Amino acid sequence: MMDSYEECRDPPRLYLLDKFDNAGAGACLKRYSDPSYFKKSWDVMRADKTSHLQKERRSHKIKVLFLVFYVQRSMSMHSYFSQHTCMTDFKSIYLCCLLQSTL
Repeated sequence: MMDSYEECRDPPRLYLLDKFDNAGAGACLKRYSDPSYFKKSWDVMRADKTSHLQKERRSHKIKVLFLVFYVQRSMSMHSYFSQHTCMTDFKSIYLCCLLQSTL
């Protein structure tokens, strides 16, 4: 039993993977045993996720602003046409309902 424990006590033979790593000799073992590596990698992953969310929010904001502009324009045109004709613009009514549900 003690022999099995002593055999497994050392870190894995990660030096065999060094030839595939661009960081050089001993890099795989260093990553395995260095806790700051995981902290740095976690921070990079969180930063990427944050930037992705910011881009997504920005695109959503642009879509909402465009929708507001379109609805305002449609409503002003609708009021103009309603004064001059008896037509109802169902598209602008639908967009108003859609806008109220997204805000």
